[in-house]
Amino acid sequence: MTIHRTTSKSSGPRASSPSDTGPGESGPSGTAPVRAAELPQELGQAGAEKKLHVVTFGCQMNKYDSLLAEGRFKRAGYATTDRMDEADVVLFNTCSVREHAEERTFSWLGELKRVKQAKPELVIGVMGCMAQRIGDEIFARAGHVDIVAGTRQFANLPA
Repeated sequence: MTIHRTTSKSSGPRASSPSDTGPGESGPSGTAPVRAAELPQELGQAGAEKKLHVVTFGCQMNKYDSLLAEGRFKRAGYATTDRMDEADVVLFNTCSVREHAEERTFSWLGELKRVKQAKPELVIGVMGCMAQRIGDEIFARAGHVDIVAGTRQFANLPA
């Protein structure tokens, strides 16, 4: 996974889709890529006060992957919360087998746009097979999203 720092209204990191830049290449608009191992300090290492909320749509595999992602964030110092309004990081893990799950994710992302404007430090991410398949579209439709991590990129989440 490649993280791209952007100058858009979203102040957080943006993770590219797997088809984006390779080693030594530049990212979108000529920005230099930052590897996932170089996640911003505020995402990679959290104090006990940082909270993660994961929303899972789809299959049993997605539920398992959500638990793996939660475990990675917990090891980085995050606590999990069942309340989205308490979270510092919100991740959507969604399946692309059914279009309804994707549209539900875009609906939630639309709702979080206002929240992100009021709380710009909020990190919003989409992971899973939807992110793998349409990562660029996610950034195009929801420019406030900070991270898109396909199924093969979970290992690059904070550990």
